[in-house]
Amino acid sequence: MITRTTVDGEGSFKIVPNGEIGFVFRFEIALHVDDTPMLNFIQTKLNVGKVYTYDKFSVLSVWKVSEVAKIIAAYVFVVLCVHNTTKNHF
Repeated sequence: MITRTTVDGEGSFKIVPNGEIGFVFRFEIALHVDDTPMLNFIQTKLNVGKVYTYDKFSVLSVWKVSEVAKIIAAYVFVVLCVHNTTKNHF
């Protein structure tokens, strides 16, 4: 069983069962191979995970819990910024 939450279509947060430790938290975002520099930028700026490049796509994969926490914090920050800048415009 894998629990997954979509991140704007190209990414996801996952909770993957692992017999040894219970569960592993994981974040992945996959983009067309032409967008590999963007994944490298994210990986470098946040200092998380590793970028894997395949034939037609690249994936930023983050496994360490502390690094997944950085990704979550970045998303929360963006959501709060968007909410705070748009809530008074309706």
